[in-house]
Amino acid sequence: MNKPFLLVLLLILCLSSCFTGFFDLGEEKLDGQNKPNGTKVQFDNRNNSVSVSIYSSPNRLTELDRIESGEQSTPLELFPNPNGIYFYLTFNISLQKLTGMTYTMPYIPDDLSKAVVEVSIPKDETTNVVIPLLTSIIETDEVLTDDVYLYIKNSGISGLRMRQSMTVITPVNQDTNLVNSGSEALYKVAAAVAANSYKIEFNGNDYPIPAEILSLGRGHLYSMEFDGTTAALLEDTLITLNNLQDYSEDTNE
Repeated sequence: MNKPFLLVLLLILCLSSCFTGFFDLGEEKLDGQNKPNGTKVQFDNRNNSVSVSIYSSPNRLTELDRIESGEQSTPLELFPNPNGIYFYLTFNISLQKLTGMTYTMPYIPDDLSKAVVEVSIPKDETTNVVIPLLTSIIETDEVLTDDVYLYIKNSGISGLRMRQSMTVITPVNQDTNLVNSGSEALYKVAAAVAANSYKIEFNGNDYPIPAEILSLGRGHLYSMEFDGTTAALLEDTLITLNNLQDYSEDTNE
């Protein structure tokens, strides 16, 4: 066997060994990145009277987990990070006590630092993350939203629509803007808009919302009933923990 051929063969073998080692290293690194290897985190919301959504970034675009009030989450696999990782919280405030409807309003405290939890995540362990009590980070008389909510019960014989100037509004959590007879709806609107710009559209005619609503106050929920000719104001409630009985006291069990 001549020397040039032998040198080429040795070079090929050497390069093959190097590339094999390179790809093996890459595969090990990839496995290490994608397999938490028993490292888990569990969110503890058992002492809270409000459900909470967990996010891994402050923009809160993708929900990592959601834990109902009084519950503990299923352990979630996560990459170890002994130096600490941030979890960003959004509290879900139910307005069912005020409206009878199933609707949750997302709430983040004005002081954003109160909705962030930092914890160390040791490798191959399950780390318990306790969700702070909502009543411990905000005052119970604090207004929980900058928006205004309009609740309407339709006791007329036909469907109705809510309109702001020339724009028909769709109720929250609904696919249609028509509220059938005997049904109810909840609208989220801006506080800066004039109250008299809202009209109830019923069988081709426009009717005003209750005259007692002179302006739309920030954080207010106005409950009304429309009978086909008149909208009556049932209640005007400021959305605070004090007015949401389920949240005025934490379980602390």
